[in-house]
Amino acid sequence: MSNETPRCHVYIAHRLGPDPVLRAANIEAAGKLMAELADRLPIVPHASWMTLARYWSEEKREKGLAIDFAQIERCDVLWCVGPELSPGMKLEAAHATTRSIPVVDFTGWSPDEIVEWWESRALELPEVWLTSRPLSGGA
Repeated sequence: MSNETPRCHVYIAHRLGPDPVLRAANIEAAGKLMAELADRLPIVPHASWMTLARYWSEEKREKGLAIDFAQIERCDVLWCVGPELSPGMKLEAAHATTRSIPVVDFTGWSPDEIVEWWESRALELPEVWLTSRPLSGGA
């Protein structure tokens, strides 16, 4: 893939959970999924929550969500991934929807299924999904 390939900025929503062991497993699973999708699709995945969640406990959830919401506003689309929708993912999706940012529910889908979905609809996807949104001058 060349550097000239258009890139869609995708906020990746994935469940975390309050249990430290499950949280670490979810961070690992989401990281692997993001890496595979970024390798196979022309996307720029966004998920700062993965870094923050390694160091922050559940007590910082509200601050984390505020950061997530700000990041969502800079993205072209929000993808829900992982085994199921969590309460936090639902909040993120609702935030995106109120800002007219499309939300796609890929929960329960494999990376191959997501790539196949993208490839089968590439010509139908909105142009904004295929080009970067500027970071200055508003979200």
